[in-house]
Amino acid sequence: MADHTPDRLGATRTSSAAPSARLMLQVIDAFDQYARERRAATVGAGDGADDGDDPLRHVRWIADNYESRCGDPEHLQAHLEQLANELGLHDVWALRVAGEAVVAATPVVILRAAQRGMRAPAIAEAIGLAPARVYDVLSRYVRYTWRVDVQDAPDQWWPIDEGEQVAERRFVTESDVAHRATRIGAAKADGRSLRVLVWQGPQSDDADASYTHTVNTTR
Repeated sequence: MADHTPDRLGATRTSSAAPSARLMLQVIDAFDQYARERRAATVGAGDGADDGDDPLRHVRWIADNYESRCGDPEHLQAHLEQLANELGLHDVWALRVAGEAVVAATPVVILRAAQRGMRAPAIAEAIGLAPARVYDVLSRYVRYTWRVDVQDAPDQWWPIDEGEQVAERRFVTESDVAHRATRIGAAKADGRSLRVLVWQGPQSDDADASYTHTVNTTR
């Protein structure tokens, strides 16, 4: 399988205000939800779980057949001709753009898997990449999560927004994430003070935040 780990993905995720970044988050969340539901169905039904409801079944069929025939030009050509007979122009567009979205989401998927305790070789095997490419993502990229709180009373904070950002370590710091989150939260602050907390990795206790920033927005 070709190595599809992106070299330009940090820029795609670094601006959550961009429509493409918001779309990516929706794609990632949809895949996460799908994975959770599929795992639950598999556990409930045992190893013989029915794949009839798998929304990616046809995509998997395309991928499996393509990969298994890459070393056999004759059978590969037959598979491609079958695809050409089945797919219309809009189908090709949808699959191509969906593939680009998945490529763009790859660092997020890798980082989340690693943060759940999965080791790089296992991630590489599951995702179809060389282990070196997974290690490269883990060394270059970082997943920040953030939360914006407003102050309703002294020492009383209430969350109003949260999100995440995956970017290259050398280009984006916790303070950059906090600054962007402050702009997002300011529109909802209604003149109240803001507190932004940033974590490297998933959200945890407030005391474990790697960066905290408080802004007085009183007008």
